[in-house]
Amino acid sequence: GGGGGATGSTARMAKLTKIAKLARFLRLMRLVKLLKLDRVLDHIELQIGPAWTAMLIYWMQLLQWLITVFFVCHWNACIWWIVGKPGGLLGNDSDEDGEKHWTTEWRRDLGQAEVYYRWLDRPERQQYLFCLYWTLGVMRTMPSEVHPVNAAERTYTIIYMFVACSIFAVCITKVTTMFNKISEK
Repeated sequence: GGGGGATGSTARMAKLTKIAKLARFLRLMRLVKLLKLDRVLDHIELQIGPAWTAMLIYWMQLLQWLITVFFVCHWNACIWWIVGKPGGLLGNDSDEDGEKHWTTEWRRDLGQAEVYYRWLDRPERQQYLFCLYWTLGVMRTMPSEVHPVNAAERTYTIIYMFVACSIFAVCITKVTTMFNKISEK
């Protein structure tokens, strides 16, 4: 076998070349889309006037920013679930080492006096909605229903609180700037 290594290396180089060509093609396609978008915006400007076009662009930028914030919240909600799940990304099974997780803590159902539950046992839809709610709560303060109960969860919460504070500040700045630009028109 010495010839097999050279053949494998050649095949890898061919794959890398194809990937590089694909990346260049995708960049070219993105440029073509941008050029088409520019033509579409020119057509809109002719139809509705430059002031309304500028306002439309500001609203589209605001919508783009809100969608970006939603996706950040979505990903954080997913990560928060993984961090809190026994055997997840940062934790061990609570049965093995006795470590608690926010998902395994027993909670009293506020609607029913003697009903207790764990988030781990709730339906997936409720788990996701709660994690998204928790994420949005951390962006403004700390939700009182669930607190981190181990070191990994506390560390993640602290990191996300700094990230969320930054995102919130940028969001307020962007919204204020856009409304100022709209009011100038």
